[in-house]
Amino acid sequence: MTSLFIGLVNFLNDVLHVEPISIVADAGFWLLILLIGYPLAAVAVLFRMIYRVLGWCLGGGGKVDPRANNTQELAVFVTGCDSGFGRQVVEPLTARGFTVFCGCLHKSSFQHFQANALAIPVQLDVTSDKSVMEAYKVVASWMSAGSKKQRHFHALVNNAGIIRAGTVDWAKMPDFQATMSVNFYGVLRCVKEFMPIFKKQASEGTYSGARIVTMSSISGLFLGGDCITPYVCSKHAVDSMTENLRSEMMPYGVQVVCINPGFHSTPMADPKSTEEAVCNIWNALSPSQREDYGKGYLQAFRDGFNPIKYFSWDSRHVVNAIENSIIDRYPAVRELVGLDAKYGFAFLRLLPTGLGVPTIRVKPACMQR
Repeated sequence: MTSLFIGLVNFLNDVLHVEPISIVADAGFWLLILLIGYPLAAVAVLFRMIYRVLGWCLGGGGKVDPRANNTQELAVFVTGCDSGFGRQVVEPLTARGFTVFCGCLHKSSFQHFQANALAIPVQLDVTSDKSVMEAYKVVASWMSAGSKKQRHFHALVNNAGIIRAGTVDWAKMPDFQATMSVNFYGVLRCVKEFMPIFKKQASEGTYSGARIVTMSSISGLFLGGDCITPYVCSKHAVDSMTENLRSEMMPYGVQVVCINPGFHSTPMADPKSTEEAVCNIWNALSPSQREDYGKGYLQAFRDGFNPIKYFSWDSRHVVNAIENSIIDRYPAVRELVGLDAKYGFAFLRLLPTGLGVPTIRVKPACMQR
């Protein structure tokens, strides 16, 4: 019976890959999705909205508050605290009573946290196995240190990130490697290093409700962004890893959250830095490449960064999203932040891949001759 079923499925697979049967089958499948699936999805969205509104009215399902429990201390480790979202989220978290380990690439950044008794700066290079291991030891030492209260590791926030611009042709291999090293392998390295703490707490029953929060980007969901291809590749990778990690950590009761912001005001999205990056990329091209593409293509490439210049939202919304993912007892598994991420790019994601909107809409000079 099993072999017969497998044979029929294989036969069906073969038939559905023969034209014009495959063309008709594809159209019929998506017509069913549009006629049946979308109305059901609309009902699901409506019920989800009602559920979330009721939850908000009733207190949001509860908050994690270290100050409310005199028998325990909760710690959070945030990477990338030299600037941007990482530095900004430390203050509200410590104000709520969390002990925050602030991972900083540069020791000079420690000064920003000197006046905060609950902020513990730790030098951290997420591209280094040794550095991440040493950071883990700092947290493990804190947890085992003598204290009248039980100490638990509540959250790991993977926030450290860099951006490298360029198309596939313009960006150099070191640009792709550096971006993946921080944005993907850096996240993976931290997750793997701190995972034993989460598993130990869960298996021993000493603490439940821990979570791993990863800062991705709308670039991790949206198929586009010709101007920042290395960055887009790294964010797609970290999004995929986060999805798999969520399933893996479910038996341990560890929640996995992915935050996908749009364009926000941070040093990484500074217009001056962006313009400087564009000039550096262009100047690094060979004379023949510059001739092939031309100044018109360069200007179109430069214009691809206009959304960052004109529509960079207030960074506090992302900071609030990080904070909520840490304090909500039942945080959203994915948080889109920003008008562009929530509604603009979300619509573009529904389009077939072939109908994607290119960032650069000008042909290279060599194709206009």
